[in-house]
This record gives sequence, C-alpha cells and structure tokens, in this order.
Amino acid sequence: VLYKTFEHFRPELIKAYGLIVFASLILFLILLPVINKIVNWFFGILFFQEELSSEYNRNIDFFNQTAGIILFPISVLCIYSTIPVVSVYIGLAVIIIVFLLRIVRLLKINFNKQINFFYMFLYLCTVEIIPIVYLVKELTKP
Repeated sequence: VLYKTFEHFRPELIKAYGLIVFASLILFLILLPVINKIVNWFFGILFFQEELSSEYNRNIDFFNQTAGIILFPISVLCIYSTIPVVSVYIGLAVIIIVFLLRIVRLLKINFNKQINFFYMFLYLCTVEIIPIVYLVKELTKP
C-alpha cells in the first residue's frame, strides 16, 4: 500500500528511482517497529516503567498484526484492481485508524498507571509522530 501511495502521489520519483524507493520503503517498514520497540524499552528502563513498556510493546505488536491482516486484501486490491486509487485511500485510512487506536491505547494505559503527562508527550513526539511527519513530508514534497 505504501509503494502504491508513493506511486500515486510521487510518480516521477517512482519512474526515476523505483527500485531504490521500494528498497527504502521495505527498510523503513522493517526498521520503524524495531526502533520503536528499542526506544520503548529504553524509556521503560529510564523512567523505571519496564512493565508498562513491555505491555505497550505487546499492544503495538497486536495493532501491527491486525493492520497487516486488514491491509493484505487491500494490498491485493491495489495491485490487481481496476480502481487502485480508491484502494490506496482505503489503505491509508486503515493505517491512520490503526495509528490513532495505538495512540488511544497508549493514553489509556498511561492514565490507568498514572504516568506523568510530560513522559507521554515526550514519547509521542520522539517515537510516534516524527517518523510519520517525515513520511508525509516526503510524500508532499514538490
């Protein structure tokens, strides 16, 4: 879905550097969850919240697996359908909804455990929001 999104919004980039973009997206999709888990683990140790960190990592795994199950048929539609643009928008909507549900789950866990709001804000800015902002910036670059 992500490659088709780039193909839809940045076709000149795909025509010039298709394989490099594909490899970069695969690397991004592999490294993002790994880095996310490492940073979660590090913040858990730093703020003495290892149990909370491991619980949130399990929730992230659950949401990522759910998103993968939902996005598989959408990916097939993107490739083999006669309306790939609609499939791209559906895939983006699913990714956004799963991301928002992850954030809501993080807030719920932190409010239940009475964690300082500053820690939540720090985590959201460094780990969750910055990679998404960078990806959107790349997609909307002229």
